[in-house]
Amino acid sequence: MERTYKPNEKSAQGVTGYLIRLLDGELYFRVYAPDRSSFKDYKINHHDLQVQITDDYSSFYDDKNEDADGYIDYPSRLCQKGKDVLRKIEGDKESGEKQADCEQPAPVAATAGTAAASDGTKT
Repeated sequence: MERTYKPNEKSAQGVTGYLIRLLDGELYFRVYAPDRSSFKDYKINHHDLQVQITDDYSSFYDDKNEDADGYIDYPSRLCQKGKDVLRKIEGDKESGEKQADCEQPAPVAATAGTAAASDGTKT
């Protein structure tokens, strides 16, 4: 049986993108144009969306607390303990590998209100 879609709907199956958390704490799926000159952000309303992590620059860390069983961050081979994650990545002279500044993330607080979802292409 052939699937039918609404005029503003298309299948997301097989699409590659990035999970991003905006400043308001909302989770989105970002899809870049093939030349990466633009992107679209899709607010995630799906309650159990299956994902596969293909990024070589991510690791699971076991750290059970009341909110989660652990967290995902940059791998320790790229981290300098206790630094800000958003700092510039610098090359490691000895290994030739880039060093990311990483730290355990702070708990995300729930925020009231709604996020403005993107409907158009951003540049």
